[in-house]
Amino acid sequence: MPNGSIGFRWGEKGKWNLESIAAGTETELSLTLLGQHDAVAGVAFPYFGGIENPHFRSVKHNPVLVRQLPVKNLTLVDGNTCPVVSVYDLVLANYGLDRGLEDENSAKDYAEIKPYTPAWGEQITGVPRQYIETIAREFADTAHKTHGRSMIILGAGVNHWYHMDMNTVG
Repeated sequence: MPNGSIGFRWGEKGKWNLESIAAGTETELSLTLLGQHDAVAGVAFPYFGGIENPHFRSVKHNPVLVRQLPVKNLTLVDGNTCPVVSVYDLVLANYGLDRGLEDENSAKDYAEIKPYTPAWGEQITGVPRQYIETIAREFADTAHKTHGRSMIILGAGVNHWYHMDMNTVG
Protein backbone atom coordinates (compact mmCIF):
# COMPACT_ATOMS: atom_id res chain seq x y z
CA MET A 1 0.00 0.00 0.00
CA PRO A 2 1.49 3.38 -0.95
CA ASN A 3 2.66 5.57 1.91
CA GLY A 4 0.24 8.42 2.46
CA SER A 5 -3.00 6.72 1.57
CA ILE A 6 -5.84 7.78 3.83
CA GLY A 7 -5.33 4.95 6.33
CA PHE A 8 -1.93 6.37 7.31
CA ARG A 9 -3.32 9.76 8.19
CA TRP A 10 -4.68 8.88 11.65
CA GLY A 11 -2.85 8.09 14.85
CA GLU A 12 -0.14 9.74 16.88
CA LYS A 13 2.48 9.33 14.17
CA GLY A 14 0.44 9.95 11.05
CA LYS A 15 2.23 9.59 7.75
CA TRP A 16 0.08 11.92 5.69
CA ASN A 17 2.11 12.30 2.52
CA LEU A 18 1.85 11.14 -1.04
CA GLU A 19 5.28 9.76 -1.75
CA SER A 20 5.63 7.11 -4.43
CA ILE A 21 6.94 4.56 -1.94
CA ALA A 22 5.42 1.21 -0.93
CA ALA A 23 7.04 -0.95 1.78
CA GLY A 24 10.08 1.35 1.72
CA THR A 25 10.67 0.83 -2.00
CA GLU A 26 10.18 3.30 -4.83
CA THR A 27 7.08 2.39 -6.82
CA GLU A 28 5.31 3.67 -9.90
CA LEU A 29 1.76 4.77 -9.13
CA SER A 30 -0.96 4.72 -11.75
CA LEU A 31 -4.22 6.66 -11.91
CA THR A 32 -5.82 4.24 -14.37
CA LEU A 33 -5.45 0.62 -15.38
CA LEU A 34 -6.49 1.39 -18.95
CA GLY A 35 -3.81 0.15 -21.32
CA GLN A 36 -2.23 -2.10 -18.69
CA HIS A 37 -5.29 -4.16 -17.79
CA ASP A 38 -5.58 -7.94 -17.80
CA ALA A 39 -9.32 -8.04 -18.43
CA VAL A 40 -12.47 -5.96 -18.75
CA ALA A 41 -15.25 -6.42 -16.21
CA GLY A 42 -18.78 -5.14 -15.89
CA VAL A 43 -19.63 -3.21 -12.75
CA ALA A 44 -23.22 -2.33 -11.85
CA PHE A 45 -24.11 1.22 -10.81
CA PRO A 46 -27.52 2.36 -9.58
CA TYR A 47 -29.40 4.89 -11.72
CA PHE A 48 -31.91 7.06 -9.87
CA GLY A 49 -32.63 9.55 -12.66
CA GLY A 50 -35.51 7.47 -13.99
CA ILE A 51 -37.62 7.55 -10.85
CA GLU A 52 -40.75 9.58 -11.53
CA ASN A 53 -41.28 12.38 -9.05
CA PRO A 54 -43.79 15.26 -8.97
CA HIS A 55 -40.98 17.71 -8.13
CA PHE A 56 -38.20 16.70 -10.53
CA ARG A 57 -37.90 15.62 -14.15
CA SER A 58 -36.84 12.07 -14.88
CA VAL A 59 -35.38 10.23 -17.85
CA LYS A 60 -36.22 6.53 -18.09
CA HIS A 61 -33.30 4.10 -18.21
CA ASN A 62 -32.54 0.78 -16.64
CA PRO A 63 -32.28 1.26 -12.82
CA VAL A 64 -28.97 -0.63 -12.91
CA LEU A 65 -26.31 0.52 -15.38
CA VAL A 66 -23.60 -2.04 -16.08
CA ARG A 67 -20.41 -0.28 -17.15
CA GLN A 68 -17.18 -1.80 -18.44
CA LEU A 69 -13.87 -1.00 -16.82
CA PRO A 70 -10.27 -2.20 -16.96
CA VAL A 71 -9.26 -4.82 -14.39
CA LYS A 72 -5.86 -5.95 -13.13
CA ASN A 73 -5.59 -9.44 -11.61
CA LEU A 74 -3.32 -9.54 -8.56
CA THR A 75 -1.85 -12.73 -7.17
CA LEU A 76 -2.36 -12.91 -3.42
CA VAL A 77 0.01 -14.49 -0.90
CA ASP A 78 -2.07 -17.69 -0.85
CA GLY A 79 -1.78 -18.00 -4.65
CA ASN A 80 -5.36 -16.98 -5.42
CA THR A 81 -5.97 -14.14 -7.85
CA CYS A 82 -8.07 -11.11 -7.08
CA PRO A 83 -9.44 -8.61 -9.62
CA VAL A 84 -8.80 -4.96 -8.74
CA VAL A 85 -9.83 -1.67 -10.32
CA SER A 86 -8.80 1.92 -9.67
CA VAL A 87 -11.12 4.48 -8.11
CA TYR A 88 -10.45 6.74 -11.10
CA ASP A 89 -11.64 4.03 -13.49
CA LEU A 90 -14.74 3.46 -11.33
CA VAL A 91 -15.61 7.17 -11.47
CA LEU A 92 -15.17 7.34 -15.24
CA ALA A 93 -17.23 4.16 -15.68
CA ASN A 94 -20.00 5.63 -13.54
CA TYR A 95 -20.05 8.70 -15.80
CA GLY A 96 -20.45 6.41 -18.80
CA LEU A 97 -17.42 7.63 -20.73
CA ASP A 98 -16.55 5.61 -23.81
CA ARG A 99 -12.98 4.49 -23.21
CA GLY A 100 -12.74 1.89 -25.96
CA LEU A 101 -13.83 -1.02 -23.75
CA GLU A 102 -16.81 -2.01 -25.92
CA ASP A 103 -19.27 -0.66 -23.37
CA GLU A 104 -22.70 -0.68 -25.03
CA ASN A 105 -24.09 1.51 -22.23
CA SER A 106 -21.60 4.35 -22.70
CA ALA A 107 -22.50 7.26 -24.93
CA LYS A 108 -20.63 7.58 -28.20
CA ASP A 109 -21.77 11.18 -28.68
CA TYR A 110 -22.88 14.10 -26.48
CA ALA A 111 -26.21 14.15 -28.33
CA GLU A 112 -27.20 10.68 -27.10
CA ILE A 113 -29.73 10.74 -24.29
CA LYS A 114 -27.83 8.39 -22.03
CA PRO A 115 -27.20 9.07 -18.33
CA TYR A 116 -24.83 11.99 -17.68
CA THR A 117 -24.45 13.24 -21.27
CA PRO A 118 -25.27 16.89 -22.05
CA ALA A 119 -28.41 15.71 -23.91
CA TRP A 120 -29.50 13.76 -20.83
CA GLY A 121 -28.72 16.79 -18.64
CA GLU A 122 -30.95 18.92 -20.84
CA GLN A 123 -33.83 16.48 -20.31
CA ILE A 124 -33.34 16.46 -16.53
CA THR A 125 -32.68 20.19 -15.96
CA GLY A 126 -34.18 22.00 -18.94
CA VAL A 127 -30.81 23.73 -19.53
CA PRO A 128 -29.91 23.57 -23.24
CA ARG A 129 -27.18 21.01 -23.90
CA GLN A 130 -25.05 23.65 -25.66
CA TYR A 131 -24.83 25.59 -22.36
CA ILE A 132 -23.89 22.42 -20.48
CA GLU A 133 -21.13 21.69 -23.00
CA THR A 134 -19.87 25.30 -22.87
CA ILE A 135 -19.67 25.31 -19.06
CA ALA A 136 -17.89 21.93 -19.08
CA ARG A 137 -15.33 23.16 -21.62
CA GLU A 138 -14.77 26.41 -19.70
CA PHE A 139 -14.30 24.48 -16.45
CA ALA A 140 -11.84 22.10 -18.14
CA ASP A 141 -9.97 25.06 -19.67
CA THR A 142 -9.68 26.71 -16.25
CA ALA A 143 -8.44 23.46 -14.70
CA HIS A 144 -5.86 23.12 -17.48
CA LYS A 145 -4.62 26.72 -17.15
CA THR A 146 -4.39 26.50 -13.34
CA HIS A 147 -2.93 22.97 -13.22
CA GLY A 148 -6.08 21.57 -11.62
CA ARG A 149 -6.93 24.44 -9.29
CA SER A 150 -10.65 24.46 -9.84
CA MET A 151 -13.51 22.91 -7.96
CA ILE A 152 -17.25 22.68 -7.89
CA ILE A 153 -18.76 23.01 -4.42
CA LEU A 154 -22.48 22.44 -3.94
CA GLY A 155 -24.80 23.12 -1.03
CA ALA A 156 -23.14 23.19 2.37
CA GLY A 157 -19.89 22.17 0.69
CA VAL A 158 -18.47 25.70 0.89
CA ASN A 159 -18.89 25.75 4.67
CA HIS A 160 -17.45 22.26 5.05
CA TRP A 161 -14.54 23.08 2.76
CA TYR A 162 -13.71 26.31 4.60
CA HIS A 163 -14.59 25.39 8.19
CA MET A 164 -14.09 21.61 7.92
CA ASP A 165 -16.62 20.01 10.26
CA MET A 166 -16.46 22.78 12.86
CA ASN A 167 -19.75 24.30 11.71
CA THR A 168 -21.62 21.36 13.26
CA VAL A 169 -19.78 21.49 16.59
CA GLY A 170 -21.33 23.74 19.07
